[in-house]
Amino acid sequence: MKSLRNILPVLCLVNLLLYMMLAQHWWLGALVGLLIGGAFYLTCLPAPAPASTAASQPASPLSAPAAVASAQPEALAGLLGEVLPVWQGNVQLARAQTQSAIDSLTARFVGIHERLGGALAPASHASNGEILQTVQHAAEQLGAIASVLEGMLASRQVLVTKFDSLMAANDDIRRLAQQNEQLAGQTGVTDLLSDTQSWQELAERSAENSRQIAARAKSARQQILAAIGATGEAVAGADEIVENSRAVIDQIIADFRQSAMKLSTTVEQLEDEGREVDREVCDILVHLQFQDRISQILDHVQQDIVRLRSAAEAGPSALPTPQQWLADLEKTYTTQEQRQVHAGQQGHPAVPSQVDFF
Repeated sequence: MKSLRNILPVLCLVNLLLYMMLAQHWWLGALVGLLIGGAFYLTCLPAPAPASTAASQPASPLSAPAAVASAQPEALAGLLGEVLPVWQGNVQLARAQTQSAIDSLTARFVGIHERLGGALAPASHASNGEILQTVQHAAEQLGAIASVLEGMLASRQVLVTKFDSLMAANDDIRRLAQQNEQLAGQTGVTDLLSDTQSWQELAERSAENSRQIAARAKSARQQILAAIGATGEAVAGADEIVENSRAVIDQIIADFRQSAMKLSTTVEQLEDEGREVDREVCDILVHLQFQDRISQILDHVQQDIVRLRSAAEAGPSALPTPQQWLADLEKTYTTQEQRQVHAGQQGHPAVPSQVDFF
């Protein structure tokens, strides 16, 4: 207990320095270290001896074990002077590697975000707009074709009406011709049996039927000519409509084929970007192993602190020389950066292809 009281100031100093190095703000670490060190120091102080006892015992000279114990703080201070810079370098190395890894991961995620945004922007805006425009244009052209076809149906209905009128006129002509045949038969009988007046009436009726037949035939001829003209116009219009419809349909098919090719190109770009992002994510997962290195570096420092505390409590004989202590500490290193820091060099972050797994 007495030896612990002798090294108590040194341990409080070590505690203060460690809190200052590990804290985000040095003044906050100093404050916490002072509070904890002060509490520990007050706890380990010996209880005051009674005044009578102290007065009755005369002052004695320093014994040999006390002299040895008094030499322990000097040895411990020398050891700490060599070890503390190495601890500080390892803690700074862990902090620098953590910051570098976080910055690298942030840059990679930003790059992935920009890559995905650049790949999705054409697919969500340009391609969709072109496809919508193609569909609208196709709808307009097909609507025009439908209107022309409706006009063809109306013309066909007019032509059918004309043919119906022509058939009605033909029926009238056939009926009048039958009447004339009947009148001609009656005229032959009348020549033998009737008088002159009856014959004249039959002749007048036959002449009237002939005039009606001639008028109906003329009207039928005009209707036939009109029907032939309408049929020719309908045939010519139908040919033109068929050609126009074929051209419009070919253009619509070409537009849709072009839109499909653009979509295929966009899909290929998305697939390429997806593969790049997948490789980037796999690389990020590998780089996330940096926390293993950081954990091991800090674990080495923590184990060395525990070893120093145990050696200090064991007495002066358990304290090795600073050179021996540093050599034992160097044997625990597993990364090249730790060895560089131990040798007083600047520890550089490991390259991506040399990630250590623990």
